[in-house]
Amino acid sequence: MPDWVRPFASHSSLRHVSVPSTVEQPEESRNEVAERERVVRENKALLVSLLNSGDRNEYDRIWQLWNQGGQPSELQPRVLEYLSSSRDPIDLSRAKSVLDKIEVDRRTADVYCNGVISLLHAGQFSHAKQLLSEALARNQGLKPLGASIAFFLDTGKWKDVAEMWASWPSTDGPAYDHQALSPVASLSTLPQRLSSLLEFANQQPDSDEKTTLASLASCLLHVLFKSTTLMRSISMETILQLTQQSKRLEILEKEHYNNAITTLRSFEIRSTVVKSMIMYRNFRWHLKNVVPWSKILEDLLQTLEDLEIPH
Repeated sequence: MPDWVRPFASHSSLRHVSVPSTVEQPEESRNEVAERERVVRENKALLVSLLNSGDRNEYDRIWQLWNQGGQPSELQPRVLEYLSSSRDPIDLSRAKSVLDKIEVDRRTADVYCNGVISLLHAGQFSHAKQLLSEALARNQGLKPLGASIAFFLDTGKWKDVAEMWASWPSTDGPAYDHQALSPVASLSTLPQRLSSLLEFANQQPDSDEKTTLASLASCLLHVLFKSTTLMRSISMETILQLTQQSKRLEILEKEHYNNAITTLRSFEIRSTVVKSMIMYRNFRWHLKNVVPWSKILEDLLQTLEDLEIPH
């Protein structure tokens, strides 16, 4: 029978061929691996150095080093924070890709805040709100919620800012004293934005949304009146306009005036002390039936008399 038609040999009849269990890696290949690892380490070190430098204009370089440095998981939050400070759509897209790599159980309040900020500035509002819901469900949501309120307030999106405020959970102490609202207090445009919010709320029919807007406006008025930075530069005309709008919305209260007068008096200069006295007069005008603070007018007059108040 020709060899080519011989039946296929059984497994037992096959000659056993010894195959080494491991194949020794060529010396050149091991060197290549070592070189790649060295390059990764160097790029990671450069990435850390750049992140520590405080330079906020190296977004492309950060992204390059991040990828060439092996995308180290321990640096994910820092790279996300860096990229989220950009307003370039490319950098914001990169920030989203870094966020997606961070496991949910490793997402801190700062991670959520930077993620939400990058999504908001990228115009991805629905994704930002989904991420915020995740943060709130994990009790990490106050910081990103405060940042979201500041964003929607500064961009004049009143219905969105009302939605954010409606999500504010119960906290110890008044909300206006909470650190999470520091982005709001940092808005140089807060007096103007608050005035626009009050105008919008006053035009709305009675509804749950109007009630939410009124609650938010009351909180923001406290934030403004307690801010030494904003109260130092705000005009008296703007203050009186805000109190008038707040009176129409029926949110004006004694504590608003207390915060405003206390802040104005703290500057100890003639112009702001005069403003504090005008605020007291405004308080007596708008809240006629509210009992004033004990001796507050005497204290204001005594301040003018006793202190050497520079012009």
